Amino acid sequence: MPLWNSFLIAFGVLLPLINPLGSALVFFQLAGDAPSSVYRSLARRIAINNIIFLAVIELLGAAILNFFGISLPIVQLSGGIVIAAMGWSVLNERDARANSRNKTGRDRGPRRVADTRP
Repeated sequence: MPLWNSFLIAFGVLLPLINPLGSALVFFQLAGDAPSSVYRSLARRIAINNIIFLAVIELLGAAILNFFGISLPIVQLSGGIVIAAMGWSVLNERDARANSRNKTGRDRGPRRVADTRP
């Protein structure tokens, strides 16, 4: 029973971080115009890989941390700092369209056209 409880807690914590709805948009962008069988096959492979990864981390995570001499509270603290930094950067991010215009060089301020009249 404790394994089931820890699985539910880990699932509940990781679900917002994995963001399946946002990842679905990236998935469709990368897959392009493919038949639905390709979508199903890719989604199945991704789901299986994620389940295997989460199971390994759930079962061997404490042993891996102990091997490297890292305590769980330090991992929790550093994870909280990383997530807070990500949230802070999202809150302070400028408009994405303005950034893309600056990178392409189209938005350099008002242009002055030389007068060609005699």
